[in-house]
Amino acid sequence: MNRIFQACLFVFFVFSSSYAQEELKEYWKYPPEYDFPKNIIHGTYDFDEWPGVEDGAVYKSIFSFNTPGNDKYKIDYMASSFSEHSHEGYLKTKEEMEERGFIDIKKFFRKNFKENQEIVVLAIFAHPDDETLLAGGFLSWANRTGYKTNLVLISNGAASIDLISAKDMKKNNLNPNAFGILENGTTVTQYDRSGKNRVENLYNYGTNFLRLDNIEILKMNYKINSETVTEFGEIADIDYIKTYGPGSKYRALLLDKMLDILSAYNPDIVLTHGTNGEYGHYLHLVTNQVVNQAMTLTDFFSSAFLITCMPEYNIDDKITHFLELDEATTLNDKWKAVLSIPEIYQAGRDFDKPWDPFKYPNGTFMKDYGYSPIEAKPPKYEFFKIIGK
Repeated sequence: MNRIFQACLFVFFVFSSSYAQEELKEYWKYPPEYDFPKNIIHGTYDFDEWPGVEDGAVYKSIFSFNTPGNDKYKIDYMASSFSEHSHEGYLKTKEEMEERGFIDIKKFFRKNFKENQEIVVLAIFAHPDDETLLAGGFLSWANRTGYKTNLVLISNGAASIDLISAKDMKKNNLNPNAFGILENGTTVTQYDRSGKNRVENLYNYGTNFLRLDNIEILKMNYKINSETVTEFGEIADIDYIKTYGPGSKYRALLLDKMLDILSAYNPDIVLTHGTNGEYGHYLHLVTNQVVNQAMTLTDFFSSAFLITCMPEYNIDDKITHFLELDEATTLNDKWKAVLSIPEIYQAGRDFDKPWDPFKYPNGTFMKDYGYSPIEAKPPKYEFFKIIGK
């Protein structure tokens, strides 16, 4: 009996190990029919009562990723340990938020800055749309309050979606706008029209809805494979650790660019990704780390505040402040921006993204973006962690 039990245990272990190795990938590599394994415990937050309360969630059943009809349920109450009341925290009153210990960010600004003081806000995010999902309401509010709002994005949003051939690049006198190192060590450069299109759309909604004063896509202008790559666009199958990991030349290049950005804008407020990169995207993580490093090297922490976004999705962060969005202004601005971004908005669907809990054991996922588990609506609050000075 003992031997039978040991044999069964061995088979189970081999099956489990091979299943994890074969099935769990970076979230963007999941095919449309992919089913996420059930019973995997992952780090996230319990939204049943309050945002920012850490709680493990477990998939109750296998669910289809990006499958029409099923996608809107994903890791919501039908598939995970979340309940149908999972967004109640977003519906609490301002007074209840303050009783919980969260500080109204408007009070923070009144306390730390003089009235009519010229305040420069510098938002630094990884991709077009990150600024809207993480802090669209804040950026709208800051501009409406009279602050100077500047947005710098590292990537143009390219991801090998709409490529131009080398022949057409030469014909149209185009330099690559995307690059990356593959797992085998090969460095690839590309021109992806999606990078250009996403940036054009960003300028549209960023100006008209988020009311940003200035939008900048970080310029790379670095020679790779005998070609000058113009921007930090990404490619399919990129190995992020080889490309942007600690000690890599592109991480160093990114840091140099970030030092220049801080010097050029001289901000009072720096806004960026949370410590865990929200759902664990490596470029989100790197953005947070490079911004912190650049602020430390330039001593900006003595003159500026660092605000990280979505602490309710970053399990190593803690909510310190909140912004209540006004339905007629900031909430309306943010939601119009969301609806104008085809990469994130699809009617009747949410924005959950699974990730590899073995590679990112402390990662989180993006809960669906709304009040109810199956209907997307803009939340009435944005949450932040403030660091510095």
